[in-house]
Amino acid sequence: MEDFSCLKDCEKTEFKSTLVPKKDEPLDITVQVDGIADATDIGKSLLKADSQSKAREVIGAGTSNFDGNYNSLTNKPTIPTTATKDKAGTVKQCVLVASATGETVTKAEFEALLTALKSAGIMANS
Repeated sequence: MEDFSCLKDCEKTEFKSTLVPKKDEPLDITVQVDGIADATDIGKSLLKADSQSKAREVIGAGTSNFDGNYNSLTNKPTIPTTATKDKAGTVKQCVLVASATGETVTKAEFEALLTALKSAGIMANS
């Protein structure tokens, strides 16, 4: 393998080179991370991380103290608890209303449906 030691000791601040290794021979080049001009500080720290946990620490992964409880969150959206004619909200299921017994829905069957919808808050009372 050729000696590329000039890459380690080179005093130039910028250079361009194309290095093509021979088949099945590794190309071993040392790059000083702090010398990468267009890398961010976070990118450099990530390249220097010597373990998965340090890499996660650099990017802030897994650093949450969230306990899994929705009520522990901050800046939650306000969820309306009651639906009105003008705004959406949470609604519950209404009770099961029996299917009409004949081909024509009777007034009593229709009233039962209306009552169930109103009781569940799906339909306004007035």
